[in-house]
Amino acid sequence: MVAPVTSLTNLLVAEVSGTAEAGSNVEITGGASVANTIASPTGAFAVDVQLTANSVNSLSVVATDASNNVSPAANVDTN
Repeated sequence: MVAPVTSLTNLLVAEVSGTAEAGSNVEITGGASVANTIASPTGAFAVDVQLTANSVNSLSVVATDASNNVSPAANVDTN
């Protein structure tokens, strides 16, 4: 789940959380920097993403499993 910020903001960090295949590498791009984490044995993940203040941050979340299968991107704009 990615909760969008609905207007320009001074928010510098947003938590991105969701589920993926257990042990998958989860990568979030589109903020001020790339954020990565590993999904837990239950598949849950949560990671803080640095945002660019007073700007639209078009976040894209993808998960890559141990066999290098890449999920479709989940996208959201934080504006």
